[in-house]
Amino acid sequence: MRWSHGLALLVASTLSLSFAQAATVPLTVTQPAESRVFQRLSMSGGAFGKGEGVIPVEVDLPTAGPLYARTRALDGRSISQPGWQAVAAIGAGHSTVPITGIAARRGGFYLDLATAPEGPWVEGKTPFYMGAIFVQAPSQSLGVLMTRRTQGDRTLADLGIRPAPDLFVWATSNDRALAQQPARWARPSDDGPYGSAFAAVFLDEQAKRLGVSTAFIGHATGATSIAAFLAPEASEYARWIAALDQAGGFEGAVGIIGHTDAATHMSDGRFALSLRAARSIMARHNPAFGDRFDMALATIPNVTATIWGKPEDWQRIRHAGFVAARAMGAHYVQPYDLELVDGVHPSNTGMRTLALHFSRALAGGDESADVARLGGAGSATGEAVAMGPGAAFLEVAGAQALAGGPAFVSPDVQPPGGEWSWRTRFLIRKGAVAERGVLVGAPGRGYLYVEADGRLRSGGELPPLATSRKVADGQWHVARIYAGATGVELEVDGVVVGHSGVKPPSGYGRPAWIGAFGAPDAYRLPVAVDWIEFGYWGATTRYDFNGSAEPGPAGYTQP
Repeated sequence: MRWSHGLALLVASTLSLSFAQAATVPLTVTQPAESRVFQRLSMSGGAFGKGEGVIPVEVDLPTAGPLYARTRALDGRSISQPGWQAVAAIGAGHSTVPITGIAARRGGFYLDLATAPEGPWVEGKTPFYMGAIFVQAPSQSLGVLMTRRTQGDRTLADLGIRPAPDLFVWATSNDRALAQQPARWARPSDDGPYGSAFAAVFLDEQAKRLGVSTAFIGHATGATSIAAFLAPEASEYARWIAALDQAGGFEGAVGIIGHTDAATHMSDGRFALSLRAARSIMARHNPAFGDRFDMALATIPNVTATIWGKPEDWQRIRHAGFVAARAMGAHYVQPYDLELVDGVHPSNTGMRTLALHFSRALAGGDESADVARLGGAGSATGEAVAMGPGAAFLEVAGAQALAGGPAFVSPDVQPPGGEWSWRTRFLIRKGAVAERGVLVGAPGRGYLYVEADGRLRSGGELPPLATSRKVADGQWHVARIYAGATGVELEVDGVVVGHSGVKPPSGYGRPAWIGAFGAPDAYRLPVAVDWIEFGYWGATTRYDFNGSAEPGPAGYTQP
């Protein structure tokens, strides 16, 4: 009788457990259509010592609760990572859930999910990879390299290149003949739009170096100056940003730059500023590492086509790119062992050579030692500061300042930026302002001015902001006007004194007038200016008025 009673209890317990497990079955997982590489969020730790990352998965749950994950090898049976609690609790219904703690390594896996640690498991059907993603830096050439092979050119098989299965490419193009439309995740191969030795060799070298699966993401376009490439209203910028966002985070960027910039005679200072602005933009679209990503730049590899300017322009831009790369902590790449015809090499053989140059740079190889071949700083090291009537450099309250008259920044290629700023250190004597005078201004951007009451204001295309205290008080002040996504902000001596949510004038913030507006005698301000800084996308160029009409030795400051 006791035995019978115990059996009854055992049966009841078993049935109860069975019902509890059955309640977990309704978990539904949306299986992604494409296989891809996800960017690891750390470079060490995890089950394989190569870091860990996150994979977002769409699920449907009938009731709120925890979510467990495990990974299976591609043989479909072996468990790579035993089950762990990936999410403490998610709500009922449909949601996209970030599955954390997935180890980075070489090779693919399936991701299985369950609502209880013992299962039952909903098995993944799409192979995933956790590793490193590289993106296209501010250039058009590498996107083309990923997506083009000339007719009759040697194939990957001809060159003995056999891409590993954990190498991926994702690219868009403004030329439908060069890439899949719309873009898709794919492997470098001979039979698709990514039959490129550059993608295959570069990614393979990075996978060997890092020990994790790798991918390359970018957008291919035609010849475009970096100034135009960074214009937010331009379609190329939007496509580039969309490509960066597709990465979901990255740890490296590579690019070929400078061809069109040399052809348009862009100044060294503007070219360097644009490169640093581009890095700032990329950092904002990198949720994985922010600004902590590796970068390699090739500034005008060997070319002979005269459409890219004159040899002196090439050398000047090469040197400017070298200086900018060094200032940013980027790797400089200068391949002289292959010729690029129209910005990119027309053969897979040349693409392989170029890939090895970039790979050497990211592995620590320095290609900047041959400085003599890079040339020196050119004559256009930055926008010259032209002096108006009566302008001079004087010792004013301990600073060698521009005083006595207005100055003007000469025109140059103006890259429009999604945000821009002016910042300047100035001194105005008490009672010196009898009527309105402009501190700094630019056509189409507005101006900062001082009224007869001694207060600093913004005007013109800028919304009206003003200080409550006088700045015409015989003391040095630092004023900053910022125009960006949140509107316009006026700051004096590090304190925000005014803000407007009105959409600011767009475009690059190069000031045309310093100490006056328009003609030499229009809205002239009796002011001493110690230095002025202008920039866009978070990168700035600074002019110290140190007794000459030229910027300081570097021509810019770090962003």
